[in-house]
Amino acid sequence: MSKQKQRAFLELFEPIRKDLSRFVMAMANSSFDAKDIINETLLIAYENFGQVKERAAFKSYLFTISSRIYKNGIVRNGRIDYRSELNENSLVVRNIAEVELDVQNLYSALELLPPEQKEAIVLFEISGFKISEIAEMQQCTESAVKSRLKRGREKLSEILIEKKTIPNDNESERVYKLKVSK
Repeated sequence: MSKQKQRAFLELFEPIRKDLSRFVMAMANSSFDAKDIINETLLIAYENFGQVKERAAFKSYLFTISSRIYKNGIVRNGRIDYRSELNENSLVVRNIAEVELDVQNLYSALELLPPEQKEAIVLFEISGFKISEIAEMQQCTESAVKSRLKRGREKLSEILIEKKTIPNDNESERVYKLKVSK
C-alpha cells in the first residue's frame, strides 16, 4: 500500500510542483523559508493523503496547507522579514538588476498588504487560481475575493507610487511612512 500511495501522491504532485514553488516563494520571499514551507507542506499532505477525496482538488489542498503553514509561522514568530540580500560578489547586468529591484519592490509592497489581500493577489496573479478556487481556499465568498483583489491592487499601486516619489530615503523610513498612511 505504501508504494501505491507514494506513486499516487507523486503522480498528482509532479504537474503542480512548479506552481507550488512559485506560490510559496511569492508568499515567503526567501528561498530558505520557502523550502521549509514546501517541505512541511509535502510532509503534511503525504501523511494525510488518504483524506483527499477528489484528485482535482489536490492542487488546492496543497496550496491551502502551505498557506496555513506560512500564516502560522508569522503568528508564532511575529512578522518575519523575508527580503533576500543580493550577493555582493556577483556581476549583474543592469537590466537584470533593474528587474530584480522591481521584484524586490513588489515583494516589499506585498508584505505591507493585509494577509488576506496578499494571499488573494498571489493566488490569482502569480499562481493562476480561479476566483472560485481562492474563495474555497480562503473560506469566503467570491465577492469577498474580488474585493480583496481590488483593494489589494489599489493599495499595491499606492505603495509602489509612494516608493518612487520619496527620493534618497532609506528603506526602513519608506516602509514606516507607508505603514502610517494605511
